[in-house]
Amino acid sequence: MKFTSDVVLLAIAYDQAVAENHNQYVHSRFQKWFYNHLSELERRRRQRRIPRSALLLPSQSPWRRAYRANCDQAMITLTGLDCVTFAFILQDFEFYFENYSPYSTDGTIVRVEKVGRRKGRPRLVQASDALGLVLVWTRTRGSKFVLEVIFGMTQSCVLLYLSFSIVLLISVLQGKDDAKIRRPSIEKIQQYQHAVASRHPGLADVWCAMDGLKLLIESAGDDDEQNCYYNGWTCDHYVNAVLVFCPDGTIPICCYNVPGTVHDSMVAVVGKIYAKLESVFESCGARCVVDSAFARNIILFSSNRKSHQLL
Repeated sequence: MKFTSDVVLLAIAYDQAVAENHNQYVHSRFQKWFYNHLSELERRRRQRRIPRSALLLPSQSPWRRAYRANCDQAMITLTGLDCVTFAFILQDFEFYFENYSPYSTDGTIVRVEKVGRRKGRPRLVQASDALGLVLVWTRTRGSKFVLEVIFGMTQSCVLLYLSFSIVLLISVLQGKDDAKIRRPSIEKIQQYQHAVASRHPGLADVWCAMDGLKLLIESAGDDDEQNCYYNGWTCDHYVNAVLVFCPDGTIPICCYNVPGTVHDSMVAVVGKIYAKLESVFESCGARCVVDSAFARNIILFSSNRKSHQLL
């Protein structure tokens, strides 16, 4: 009897172990029978990347052609900046690019030592390419193979220089006063009021406009975290932001990196945007144009049909 009970307990323990192994999370890619039976060559053919042999050199890439054309229309379409603004940022960006390198043993950005003759081959990627890469990336949804074709770089180089260029661009913008988000002076606000009133006489007191922005992000693996960023109205995952725009395109007030479940009006409350607009109204009587998503207030011109302040 004792031998029989030991066999039964052993069988139960074995079944539990098999069940636990079976319940372990396995990525959906490796659950597919078809993928598991592919050869190494067949798996490589299905990777969403373009090999070096199928790409142009960076010196012959579509980006380098558009950059050398000095065409504002092309640069605004690709980067969001005209040629003059791009060159203005490139002056400081090039200094960081030439003195720092993303190639290191531990993956960190290191300073380039210029003692004697520089060793190794020169970079095929120039400072203008790196700055253009991060700006073009902000204009897309992050598709890597599109950036590969535009810049003539393999995916590994795109990812390396993208992370490198983001750090350099942040360092450049942090040192420029024009890139800072800050409230303008009363004299500047009055200039904005005159600019708006000259084009729209019915908006004599308006100096800015406010609107929400949804930035599409990848869904998180954790259900609770994913639920925070899920927007049921658009059925996707976002990070929300509310931006205040001036007539010259500058952003004096904003609130960003808010989970996608939060409404635009609540973002304005959390980011104290209403309080900042109210302080401007109290100082010079200037108001802000908004849509119906925001609360009705004396400091706002709203497009809400129920409001008495119609545009």
